[in-house]
Amino acid sequence: ITEATIPGAFTKKGVIEDYTGTWCGWCPRVSYGIELVENASDKVFAVAAHSGDNMQNTFTAQLGAQFNPGGSYPTAILNRDVDWTYPEPNNVSQATAYAQGTTTTGLSVNSILRGNNIQIHVGTGFTSNMSGSKLVVMLLEDGILEDQENYTSYYGGVSVIQNFEHNHVLRHSFTNVLGDVIPSGEQVFLHKNA
Repeated sequence: ITEATIPGAFTKKGVIEDYTGTWCGWCPRVSYGIELVENASDKVFAVAAHSGDNMQNTFTAQLGAQFNPGGSYPTAILNRDVDWTYPEPNNVSQATAYAQGTTTTGLSVNSILRGNNIQIHVGTGFTSNMSGSKLVVMLLEDGILEDQENYTSYYGGVSVIQNFEHNHVLRHSFTNVLGDVIPSGEQVFLHKNA
């Protein structure tokens, strides 16, 4: 992002970090809630951090250790700030509220996929000095088909959802999953008085 392209304000976005596993029979409740949020807003994004199944990795383990240290499943956290209130499908507005209005920070993300290689360009923009800001860049995968235990009435209420489509699965983090500090020399500011 260059100073010439920085808007005066940025549109807020929200993030749901879903601590989940295929063995967790109550986890489809959060998956269903995420689907409802996605139907209500295109500004809220989900990250599924799996544990105890073949989608678990070192990145999901690091996130779980920090934000779900007791290992309670399901757990969904909004903007790394607050637990999404149970029952999540009844509290869609709690998640979408994080994506209302404007903020003083923003990102520009462009990616190019060439064969098995991905190149990602991330730019930051600020309308005020935000020293200590951190950036997290993750690679997520959609469309993973795995059976899912189900103790809920969602998805037909069956006890095992065959070939359940797991989306937003955290596969890799290009930064520390807790964030890398953005060096002040790489922050581009809008100078309102210039």
